[in-house]
Amino acid sequence: MVSQSNDRGSVTAEFALALPALALVMSVTIGGLGLQMERINLVSLAATASRALARGEDPAQLIEAFDQSGVRIEPSEAGELLCMTAYKEVKLMDIPESMFSLSETQCARRNGL
Repeated sequence: MVSQSNDRGSVTAEFALALPALALVMSVTIGGLGLQMERINLVSLAATASRALARGEDPAQLIEAFDQSGVRIEPSEAGELLCMTAYKEVKLMDIPESMFSLSETQCARRNGL
């Protein structure tokens, strides 16, 4: 005689339990990659602004120009270095409750020397 087991549908149940966990892991991974891309962009913007400041451009004009792109910058000095710190508020996958504040500081030598 062949015995029958009651395992019918167990694969479907396990898949139904694993799918939300997989979706959560994927969404967190994609969101983290998005944050890193924003941070890389912020590094580039802060470096550009610090080099412009070191060339002698007006800090008020730089602040106004970057403010239009949603990035707030603050100039500072460290010895012969002129630094810019760039700040940006970023949402994770357009979820309003998931606001992250990113910042990056880059410096350039005064007068490009």
